Amino acid sequence: MSVYNESIDWIDMAIESIINQTYTQIEFIIINDNPDNNEIIEYLKDKVNKDYRIKVFYNNQNKGLIASLNYAITQCSGEYIARMDADDISKEDRIEKQLNFLTKNNCDFVYSNVDLINEESEIVSIGKPILLKQTELKCISKYGNPSKHPTWFMKKSVYSELRGYRNIFFVEDYDFFLRALLNNYRIMQMDYNVLLYRYRENSISRKNALPQFKLTNLLKKLYKSGELLDNEKTINLYYKELNKINSKDSESYANCLISRDEGINKMKNKDYFRGISQVIKSSTINRFVLFNTINTINYRIKYKKIRGI
Repeated sequence: MSVYNESIDWIDMAIESIINQTYTQIEFIIINDNPDNNEIIEYLKDKVNKDYRIKVFYNNQNKGLIASLNYAITQCSGEYIARMDADDISKEDRIEKQLNFLTKNNCDFVYSNVDLINEESEIVSIGKPILLKQTELKCISKYGNPSKHPTWFMKKSVYSELRGYRNIFFVEDYDFFLRALLNNYRIMQMDYNVLLYRYRENSISRKNALPQFKLTNLLKKLYKSGELLDNEKTINLYYKELNKINSKDSESYANCLISRDEGINKMKNKDYFRGISQVIKSSTINRFVLFNTINTINYRIKYKKIRGI
């Protein structure tokens, strides 16, 4: 788990949810990626003193999520690795359930759907637990990322053999997931939700939303063509696409995306006229929001078709 700027309350709930697991034979690797936050540093030191299973490593400067996670992997001594984010909450039987599922189904890598919580840690939505097999995942992943990163549980050998996360910022988890599929690791989505995923009202980053959207599309193309494993080509195309993105487009995209989602929520609350109008307006102002909406609809259609729903 990497810690950066999350509140102490959220970090505490995340840590407590891991150290109080029904499966107790764990080591908990935490990377503090915020050397300037003394409150977090003192909190983590206190936690280490209270539980010998917690091991904290302190970056001397902010290195970002990819570098922090890759370093954390090198410090793991166990056979399996579970991902965790500092603002989420794992269910108390998460590790036990995932280990049993992975072993029973002879998997290398498992994950699950999530239940959503808000900033006050109240459950606002229960995700549908759906079992997805390897063949289904290979098809679904052509159209989008089906996995929830903080629910990942896998053999450490998968991380080692894939050499961890590549420096493909904003979409590092999707890139890793696709490479694991292309390398024929046995992956399944569990039919049991293991995590409470925190939804933040301001989670759409003005700086990152557009890069994430465009780079996701790049990865989909490379996955479909089978070229994703060509490291040099992927990295070159990644930076070529990234360099096309400017701050003005990013800001417009983020604002319109927020407006579109507000319109969708209005429709869910049966305010159809205003909701539809807001969605259309947002998609008209920014063409990338229109493409995003089309991609989302296409993903859901393909998902249902693959699942036979």
